[in-house]
Amino acid sequence: MMFVVIICNVLGFTVAASMQSIVSSAADATIQGRTMGAVSGLQSLMAVVAPLIGAPLLGVVSHLPRGDWRIGAPFYFCALVQLAALVLAWLHFSAARRGRAAAATTPRTT
Repeated sequence: MMFVVIICNVLGFTVAASMQSIVSSAADATIQGRTMGAVSGLQSLMAVVAPLIGAPLLGVVSHLPRGDWRIGAPFYFCALVQLAALVLAWLHFSAARRGRAAAATTPRTT
């Protein structure tokens, strides 16, 4: 089981680096530093806030009998937060894509 946990942790660290790369390439060169600072700030904030939310949520369901579906409440909550983040990212990047497409189709006047 230890090797499975190690492999999952390696994949987790790889995903974080990939996400930073995606965000970095999506930002304009003039604001790339601010964008990466914001991403790092969000990661630090969630490292503090997540235990404050997850631990009490786990405490609420820890008395439930083994096999009860509600024991996964902390994981369900995390999945819900990730789904919300995915929706926000989808909306943001689709709006940016539409903006770039509109800018490319409008004629330039000099």
